[in-house]
Amino acid sequence: MPSNHFIITPLILLMDHFFGEPVRWHPLQYFQQWAQRIEAMLNTAQEPFESYAQGVLAWATLIIPILLMTWFMSASFGWPMDILLVALAISSRALFDYIKRIPQLFADKDWLNIHKSLAKIGYQGAEFNDEKQLTRLSIEQFLLSTNSLVIGPLFWFWVGGIPMLIIYRLTRELDLLWGDRSQAHECFGKFVARLDDLLNFMPARLTALSWLLVGERDLAGARWKAQQTKIVRSLNSGLILTVAGASMNLKLGSDEQVLGGNKEPNIEDFQYCQKQFKKIIWIWLLLGLVIGLVV
Repeated sequence: MPSNHFIITPLILLMDHFFGEPVRWHPLQYFQQWAQRIEAMLNTAQEPFESYAQGVLAWATLIIPILLMTWFMSASFGWPMDILLVALAISSRALFDYIKRIPQLFADKDWLNIHKSLAKIGYQGAEFNDEKQLTRLSIEQFLLSTNSLVIGPLFWFWVGGIPMLIIYRLTRELDLLWGDRSQAHECFGKFVARLDDLLNFMPARLTALSWLLVGERDLAGARWKAQQTKIVRSLNSGLILTVAGASMNLKLGSDEQVLGGNKEPNIEDFQYCQKQFKKIIWIWLLLGLVIGLVV
């Protein structure tokens, strides 16, 4: 773990804070288009194993050329290029921008545009017209995005540099496109879905720890210790929702499968989550700076 990976973390987060994501010509937009073309070419098999193998080939076809290109760019231009690449992969400013209209949309009871805002940060589930369900859903999707859009990319950049950052961020994009949540991607997207789970194993736990540090530690620690996450589909997302929800004493999940704390959340709690996450960003910024100076 080269120390400059930690030292440049404040510069990366400051660059993201002031400039955010490009409004046009973001590399991820072109990557998504390319991924759709590759899928149309390769997702043709009827047999499960053949379809799974085509999913692995599709992942490699997309990822390997970009890995080689970004490795060459990083090796040629050094840390300034690293800052640019990581800033493009981290989306803390974009995360806040995408959801800033949600409180007003709740006031207007504009459920459709609330779902559109949540879709921008990765929500792909069913649509609800119930205010209680939508409030929980908005908080949950924000909490999960703190991992996939900020802490996860930072962690893998620290651990593995630009190559692991690229693998993590692009695998997340492919999981959104191909994840095995539909019949068309049940086998084709299985490799990407399992790889995304594996890559998120440590970041999810660090995200949960980060939320525990800025909230009600006793309740969050007790929920974590009780392993309440066994009742949800994904141990990664379940852990984040359980610990982060408990750190703010917010009831998340469904009425049948409650995660987190005891209080039914409202839209003010959604805004409180954002304030808490800004504290977490400062923790990671200072952590990177301290490790970089010590190592």
